[in-house]
Amino acid sequence: MEGEIQQVRSPASIFIPAGLQHTYKYVSGSGTYTNIVLAPEYNASLEMTKPLAPAFVTS
Repeated sequence: MEGEIQQVRSPASIFIPAGLQHTYKYVSGSGTYTNIVLAPEYNASLEMTKPLAPAFVTS
């Protein structure tokens, strides 16, 4: 989030405040990603004003 990298183990819940740039990636194994959004204009919030930097760097 906002340039930070967090590695989370399952099971987990993550709260991401509105307006915070973020992304996710499965590092290993498998799982389910469930996105719950309470904002009525969620789709409009997805409009990107600038490209996002990669969340994870692989070598």
